[in-house]
Amino acid sequence: MYYLPNKIKIDIEAVIDGMLNGNTDNFYFLDIKNGNVGIIETGETKKGLEKIHGKPDRYFEIPRVSYRDKEKWMKDFIKEIIPFDDIVFAKKLLKLPDDDFFENALAEIKNSKDGWIHGWNQWSRDYAYEILEDWLEKLPVQITEGEWEGYDDCAICQAMKSGNNSSSELKKAFSEQNFMNMISQESEQFYKNKKSKNKKRF
Repeated sequence: MYYLPNKIKIDIEAVIDGMLNGNTDNFYFLDIKNGNVGIIETGETKKGLEKIHGKPDRYFEIPRVSYRDKEKWMKDFIKEIIPFDDIVFAKKLLKLPDDDFFENALAEIKNSKDGWIHGWNQWSRDYAYEILEDWLEKLPVQITEGEWEGYDDCAICQAMKSGNNSSSELKKAFSEQNFMNMISQESEQFYKNKKSKNKKRF
């Protein structure tokens, strides 16, 4: 976790969301007074930018992760993580054409029923943290780092928190998390079906 000089926690997850968002028509900025992240959406650009430019010592635009970086991260994910659990799917993804490789691979991963999208989301956010740290160091205020907070029920987060971030450990964590996500989805669908059956009919 990261804190401003006034001891207020920065909404790091929102910062990462802004960094990874692919809609370049929107602008994301960090408010170094309260640690919140704001967004200027399409149609509000002129008014929103005037507000930011009017207070350059308070609002700082959040850098975007480049397409090239996302594509590289995606290829690393496909080569290093997916083969551990599904070599056939990994080979299929690596055969996708170079043109629009990232979008096509992401679409395949989203449509996969094995929960790979959860692994990709964590993988890309971990890489984005490296860019985030460099950016925070360049801000004109002293940012302090506190203890990292993960989700107790997330195998990937636990592996990172305990320092087990070697390739083999992360592969094991991704496999475990994929299984847990699959169980969670099946359980959710079971209760939805049960609720639907028990619903009163008029």
